[in-house]
Amino acid sequence: MDVFGIIASWLHLLATVIWIGGMSFNIWILRPSMGVLDPSQRVKLVHAVLKRFIYLAWACIAILTVTGVVIADLSSANYRTILLIKHTVVAAMTIIVAVISFILFPRFEAFLPEPSPQTANAVSTTSRELTRLLQQMVLLVKVNLTLGILILLVTSILEAV
Repeated sequence: MDVFGIIASWLHLLATVIWIGGMSFNIWILRPSMGVLDPSQRVKLVHAVLKRFIYLAWACIAILTVTGVVIADLSSANYRTILLIKHTVVAAMTIIVAVISFILFPRFEAFLPEPSPQTANAVSTTSRELTRLLQQMVLLVKVNLTLGILILLVTSILEAV
């Protein structure tokens, strides 16, 4: 593989690690640790983390898309067939990120009060709709994390063949 291919592969791996690592951290470390916060603080933290992570996830998707095309072009025909399956799963993951970014996250933000001295700590944390919305987002992130881990397995198999 030439230098261009090595750089593309490295960027591809880096974006994968950042995206899957971020989901892993959120599901296995951050969420369970949030129990020490009061409910209104948890909602604020979820908002701040998710807002930042959505941008990072989209940047990773862009890098993965570009580098994936480069890597596919540099690969053998047999490898390309399996890459097509891999990229189909990545497309499903991207759709999930789109649902979270453009449908669920704006609904979540609607629960946050407008900043003012009177509403500094007021967040509707008892709403069943808010709870359901957060559960939906967590479920989708868990699905994406599972798909991402499966893609890593497929990639390892590909590299061994």
